Amino acid sequence: MLFRSTILFFLLTLFGCGGGSTTQSNDIPIKAKEEIGAPPHLAFSDIISGPSTGLNDTLGSGVITTIWGFNLGSDQGISSLEFCDKNNSCLPVSHIYYWKNADGELPSGPANLYESHGMQEISFSIPQSINGDGQIKVTTSAGISTIPFAIREGDIYHVTSNGNDETGDGSFQNPWLTIEKADSTIDAGSTLYVHNVTTGDENTSQVIYNNRLSAMSSLEEQFAYIAYPNTRPEVIGERGFSVYSGDSNLTAGFVISKFSIFAAEADEDENHQPINIRASVTYAIQGTRDGRAISNFITDSHPDDSTGACPDGQQAAIKANSLSADNVSNFKILGNHIKEYGCNGSSRFQHTTYISIRSAENNEQLVAPEMGWNFLQNNKTSSGLHYFDENHTGEECGQFITPVEIHDNVVINQAGPAIAFGANCPVRSTFNYYNNIAINVGLKADFTDNEVNGSNNVAVSISVGHEEVTSTLNFSNNIFYKWNTDDQQDNLMACIGLSSAYNNVTVNWNSNLCYTENDLHFIRSNYLGDNMESKFSGKNNSWYSNITEPENSISPLWDSNPIVSDPLLSIEGSKLIIAVDSPLIGKSEGALLRDIYGQLRKYPSTIGAIEFIEK
Repeated sequence: MLFRSTILFFLLTLFGCGGGSTTQSNDIPIKAKEEIGAPPHLAFSDIISGPSTGLNDTLGSGVITTIWGFNLGSDQGISSLEFCDKNNSCLPVSHIYYWKNADGELPSGPANLYESHGMQEISFSIPQSINGDGQIKVTTSAGISTIPFAIREGDIYHVTSNGNDETGDGSFQNPWLTIEKADSTIDAGSTLYVHNVTTGDENTSQVIYNNRLSAMSSLEEQFAYIAYPNTRPEVIGERGFSVYSGDSNLTAGFVISKFSIFAAEADEDENHQPINIRASVTYAIQGTRDGRAISNFITDSHPDDSTGACPDGQQAAIKANSLSADNVSNFKILGNHIKEYGCNGSSRFQHTTYISIRSAENNEQLVAPEMGWNFLQNNKTSSGLHYFDENHTGEECGQFITPVEIHDNVVINQAGPAIAFGANCPVRSTFNYYNNIAINVGLKADFTDNEVNGSNNVAVSISVGHEEVTSTLNFSNNIFYKWNTDDQQDNLMACIGLSSAYNNVTVNWNSNLCYTENDLHFIRSNYLGDNMESKFSGKNNSWYSNITEPENSISPLWDSNPIVSDPLLSIEGSKLIIAVDSPLIGKSEGALLRDIYGQLRKYPSTIGAIEFIEK
C-alpha cells in the first residue's frame, strides 16, 4: 500500500497541473481510490486575489492566503500545495504557516469548522508569479482539488502590538500599532495583516471604521483585514466592522477574515437581561458590496468583561442591506462561527444573521449575496439565517437578480427559527436553501415563561405581508432535527411555520427531513397563512415523529412520495450520522454534487444534507 500511494502521489504531482475545478485522476483504479480515502475538496478561501511579492516577513513572498476544505488531512504529511499561474505553470507555495484541522485553536483561525463540518484549514504565502488568473492546487494521495486565485498588484501592511503609529511605515519590520492608523493611510486593493492587537472596548461605538474614498475597492482588487497566522486580533464594541455608507461609491470590496469579534451595546444582569443600554444598533460585521466575511468568530461578551454583554438593539451579528448604500450585493458570508450571541432578553429586532435590500424607491437590481459553511451555535438572538425586506417610504424595495444561495450551514440551539424568510414589499427573487442542518431550534430566549424577544418556535418561518411578493423558495436536502424542545405552547410549534397574508410565493420542498420526538405539526399556518400551503409542492421528503398514533405529526398531502419511517439518525457532537440501513439512502433525486461534509453524492442520493458513504 505504501508503494502504491507513493506512485500515485508522484503521478498526480507530475500530471496534475490542469485547470478547472475539483478534479481527480481517472487513471487511479476504483479499488485504489477506496483504499486511500476520499479525494480532497477545497470549499473557499479568505482572499481571492493579491500580490505575489511584498510580504517581507522573512518566511513567504506574496499575500498570506488561507483555504478551507475537506479531506485535506490533519497535517501536511506527503501532500503538496502549489500555485499554478495563468500559463498553467505550477510552483510550490513559498511558505506554509499551518496545515491542520479547522478547530478554532492556534495557529489557525478562531472559527471551529472542524466541529461543525469536519473541515481542515491551510495558511500559506503565494509564491512569486506573473500577474493574471491562476489557481491554488492541493494534492493528496487520493486526488487533487483546485480553487481560483488571481495575482495582481497591491500593497501589504502590518499592525502589531509592538508597532508605532508615529515612526512605523506599516512594513513587517516597522509595523503600525493600530488599525485606525492603517485605515487613515493605506489605499484600495491593499492587504492588512493584524497580529495580536485588541481594538476597542465595550464603550467603543465604531471599532474598525473605514471612510476613505481612496480605500474603497472592487471585486477585482479587494481591501482585506486578515489575522496574521498564529495570532488572535480582537475587536470589541457596539459595531465591530463597518464602512462609510453615505454614498454608493463608498462601500465596496472589503474583506475581514479570522478575527475574534465581541459585539454588544448593553450589559447583562443576573437574569441574563440587557441593562445599561448604550445605543439602539449593534452588529459585529456590516457587509460591503463585493466583499467577504470569512471564518470570523463572533460572540457578545469578552472573557475579561465582568459586566457581561448583550446585543439588544437592531441588526445582527452579521448584517447586510442596501438601505442607504449597497453593502449587500455579491457579499460572501462564508465559514463564520457565531456562538452564544445574545441574551435571554435580546430584542426580536436583533438577529444572528440578517440580509435584506431595502433600497426603497431606488428599486436596485443587485447581484445576490451568499451564506455558506457557517456555524451558528447556542445563539439567543432571534432567527439564525434571516432574510426580511420591507419599505417604509413607498412601494418598491429592490430585487436580487441572481439566486440567493444559503447552503451548507449548521445551526444548533437557536432562538427562533433556523431559517426565516419574510417580505413586506414586492420581493420577486429566488432563494435556494440546500444542505443546511438545523438541530434543536425554534427555542425561546427568555428566563421566564413569557416570550421576550419574539422568538418563533418553528424550524422554518415563512412570512409574506405583501400581495406582490412572488419569490420562489427552493428547499432541497436540508435537515431539521428537533424544534420547540422547550415546549412553548404558543406560536406555531411546527417544522414549517406560515404567517402569510398572501399566497403568491412558490415553495419547492424536495428531499428534506423534519424530525421530531413529539407530536408536533410538520407544517402549520396561523390565521393569516391558511392559503399559503397551497403553494407548496415537492416529493421524497422525510417526515418523522416517534409518536405511535400522532394527531399533529402528519405528512402533508402535497408530498407525492413521503417517507414516514424512522430515518435512523444519531448525533455525535455537532454532527449527524446516518445508519447503514436508513430509509433515506438512495431516495433523493436531487442534483447536488456534494453534501454538507464535502462528500460526493451518489445518484440517486440520500435525503437530507448528509450523503451516506459506506466506510
